[in-house]
Amino acid sequence: MHYTKIATRCRKSHAIVIITKGKLMIRTITTTAILALTAGTAMADGLNYARFSYDLNNFSDDSGADDIKTSVFQGEFEYSIDQFVLGANLTNFAVDVSDESSLTVYDVWAGFVATPEIMAGLGLTGASFGDEDTNGAEFFGQYTTDQFGIGVRVAQLDFEEDNISTILNGQVSVTPEVELGAVIWKDSEFDGTGYMLSTDYDNDLIDARAYYQSNTEAESGFFAVRGSYKVADMFRISALYETVVGDEEFDVSFYTIGGGYEFVDGAWIDVNYGQIDFGDEFEKVDRIQAAISFEMGDRLRLDNQFEQDTTDDSLMGSGSYF
Repeated sequence: MHYTKIATRCRKSHAIVIITKGKLMIRTITTTAILALTAGTAMADGLNYARFSYDLNNFSDDSGADDIKTSVFQGEFEYSIDQFVLGANLTNFAVDVSDESSLTVYDVWAGFVATPEIMAGLGLTGASFGDEDTNGAEFFGQYTTDQFGIGVRVAQLDFEEDNISTILNGQVSVTPEVELGAVIWKDSEFDGTGYMLSTDYDNDLIDARAYYQSNTEAESGFFAVRGSYKVADMFRISALYETVVGDEEFDVSFYTIGGGYEFVDGAWIDVNYGQIDFGDEFEKVDRIQAAISFEMGDRLRLDNQFEQDTTDDSLMGSGSYF
């Protein structure tokens, strides 16, 4: 069985100009006044958001090759202190082929909420794969309202390299249940620009998502639709279908079906069965997946929400194999 893993991975001084009796006076707004102007943005101190998940996958086929087992751990939190937000996330992807087949990615950041709509910040990023380590830095900014949001993230992924990664994302709420999204990313080391278009639907009982992902240099892309349905207060069923479109020579499709049980509020155990169909080129690959996850609160950082959506697409789909 073939296995490939691609890790893709001033505030200017405010001034008031007052003209009185022919004289021009410039009065700088004091710190006290600035705080008064932004007092409405102060948030309750404490934990805004927390999430962790652990996925186990077993891949097998009829070729006689050994099964491949993979695991993925994810942890993330956001914490507010007045107008500051601190956050961190960690992801580890491991394969049982060897001890060196483990990829760990981290991100630690701090943001400032200037107004209820505007947040900007800086962070440190890094990755470790076997004996290789990289460390870099990032800047992010966003403008969000109840109806729409836009964000940008610019990162130097490795201080020892000139590679710059830029990600733009945006979302629009068409109705309370329907949201349209777009992500564009560019890596200075690679040709082309990647992009993803998505539509999400959520009405508490049904959570559905459709997306298309490709690159401007490619003639094909991935299209997928996935969703879940709450059949009872603590039970849900889920399914996904994913396929390559625009490339007749690379005929790959993937499906997943499964179900989950919410044993405490926000904590789920899910079990899924899936199959990757490579057409006539290779044997079909079966996947059995078991996952435990917990999530509470709402993220403030927009680009992290887009990244999590993409990661969930990957883990439920063929990205857990490739």
